[in-house]
Order: sequence, then C-alpha cells, then structure tokens
Amino acid sequence: PYAAVDTPAHTPWWQVFDSNGTLTVLQAHMKSQNLSFQAAMLAQQQAQLSLQGSERQRWPQIAGSLSANRGRSGNFLPETARTDNAGMSPNMSLSASASWELDLWGRTAQAVQAGRLQYEMSELDRQAAMRSLEASLVRSYLAWIVAQHQQRLQTQTALIQAQVFEQSKTRFEVGQISVHEMTQIRLQWTNTQVQVTQIAMQVAQLEAEIGLQSLHLMADRALGDAQLLGGAREALVAGSGFKGG
Repeated sequence: PYAAVDTPAHTPWWQVFDSNGTLTVLQAHMKSQNLSFQAAMLAQQQAQLSLQGSERQRWPQIAGSLSANRGRSGNFLPETARTDNAGMSPNMSLSASASWELDLWGRTAQAVQAGRLQYEMSELDRQAAMRSLEASLVRSYLAWIVAQHQQRLQTQTALIQAQVFEQSKTRFEVGQISVHEMTQIRLQWTNTQVQVTQIAMQVAQLEAEIGLQSLHLMADRALGDAQLLGGAREALVAGSGFKGG
C-alpha cells in the first residue's frame, strides 16, 4: 500500500555495462548477501508497518460477535408425545460495536506524520545503501574485466618471450649472442612471469569481491587461460637449464 519514495520504473543505470547478463546476476546475489543492505531493508519494512499502525488509529475500531444455540420454543406437546427434537428451534444473535477516538489535540495526525517521515527516511536510506552497493560492485566488475584482459595479454607475452628465450639459447651456444644479452632476455621473461602471477592474484581478489567464485561463473573462460598458462609454464621448465655467467 505504500510505494517506495521517488522510485520510478526504469532500467537500472548499471545495465549499460551488462552485455551478457552476468552483472545482473551479481547484483542480485550481492544484495541478498550484503548485511548492510539487508539491515536497511529491514528498517524500511519496520517503518512501513509502524506507519500502517498509525494510519489505522485514524479510522473507527469495529468489533462484532455472532452466537447460535438451539432450545425448545414452548411446552405445547404432551409429555408422552415429545421426542428429543420436538419443539427445538435455533436461536441466533448478532452484535456489533464501533468506537472512534476523536483526535481533538492532533495526537493521531502527528503520529501519522511522524511515521510517514520515518518511513520516507528509511526508504531513502535503503536507496542510498542500494546505490552504494551497486556502484561498488560495478567498479569491481569493470576492474575485473580490465584485469582479465591484462592477464591474457601478459600471459601471451610470456609465451612469446619463452619462445624467444629458446631460440636465443641456440644462438648463445654457437656464440652469436653474449652472456649479457642472454641474461637480459631471461630477465625480461622472468619479470613478465612475475607480472602474470601478480595479475592472477588481482583477478582472484576481484572475483572474490564481486562474488564470481561463489556463483561459479568462471568455467567458460578457464579453459583458454589454462592453455595459455600451461604453455608458458612448459616453456619456463624447458628453459630452466640455462645458467648465466
């Protein structure tokens, strides 16, 4: 009976970033798990119930009762002619009462006004908590997408550097490049591997923040990343036999 304050029906602002429906699922999951938002929802519901109680005080209080019984209507039959149900008739009675407290001093009206203000404040608090939660999730979601691209790029870079390192080993063995050059090639490859690890940790942290881990929405992309990472690891193991001077 009490609509939300200033909440016209419209598409949520964050859906512009939701191309495949993932963000919609994450938003619903996050709102169901976030304690601050749930507390704001509960406070809004309590304020609504309080307002409804105050509103009811403005209307008459009506009470009614209904009773029914059976009894003999008279002594018109001889004693020998009576049966157990002879002369029995139903008796029913209905009563109702109404009372209305006249609000001479405006106490009820003030209670209603205070209840409405409390409800509106609680609804604004709920909306503020919802907007804050939505914005925080969108920031983490976009950061996760960027981190994913960085992870793929760095993994591909590490794979290319592993191939360059393998080719450089052959050139080093025949004396075409120096120990210093070989060391620099391996150092670049090692640094890229460190960056891949750091980005992977960042991706995992962001996935935990936005709830992807609990929703198991990572299966589709896991295979491609595992293949890239597996190739880089194999190249790293194969090249570990080089020792710089």
